Amino acid sequence: MSVINARDVNVAMHKAGITVETIDDFTTKEIAEAIGADYVLLGTIDKILQGSSSIKISSETTKTNNTDSNDTFGTTTSSTTNTYQATVYISIFKKDGSSIYDKSKGNIFIDYNADSWKNSIIWQVRHFPLYN
Repeated sequence: MSVINARDVNVAMHKAGITVETIDDFTTKEIAEAIGADYVLLGTIDKILQGSSSIKISSETTKTNNTDSNDTFGTTTSSTTNTYQATVYISIFKKDGSSIYDKSKGNIFIDYNADSWKNSIIWQVRHFPLYN
């Protein structure tokens, strides 16, 4: 078994008329035939913004002069933290269309980074039946 490089896969899929918009119109067997693969890996990521929390901190200092005037200084700091829920779905199919792997994995850590769904993909890859 050898891995087909991404460029060759993209060219073969383009020639077969398989695009991101039309991939759901093809069976896994048709995709495998189009790219000449023994196995096809398909995956999706569902990412949902769960909510946001904000913190605002203000401080003010007043300096009294020997005159009738006061000088006031202030600072305000605020930050917003977004929380995401991401689920990664990965399936592997043989060229005949039969499924050999079908798993989903949600967030591994509390997800405050919009890109931390990548940790779920790493977890998935490490648990593939073909992982060496």
